[in-house]
Amino acid sequence: LPTTSSRPLRPKSPIQRYLNNKKPYFSRNDCIFDFLNGTSLLAFGLLTATVFSNHFLYMVLQAKLSIAVAGVVGIIFLLGEFFNDVN
Repeated sequence: LPTTSSRPLRPKSPIQRYLNNKKPYFSRNDCIFDFLNGTSLLAFGLLTATVFSNHFLYMVLQAKLSIAVAGVVGIIFLLGEFFNDVN
């Protein structure tokens, strides 16, 4: 059976925190997490688009640094999920 925590849950997004008047609205961890997600989502989306057009494949081959950063971010998130698994 899951146990309940004695501390209340914090609203997740800055907008929810603002509407509920919970400060701080922005946290450093949220900003870092959002930046890394944005960095990897663009590159992974571009990789997915290479299936449909050779033009996107050319773009991926020109943006090697972006793809490398996305790969590192992906590995970090996968390792974080693997080592934080409670089950």
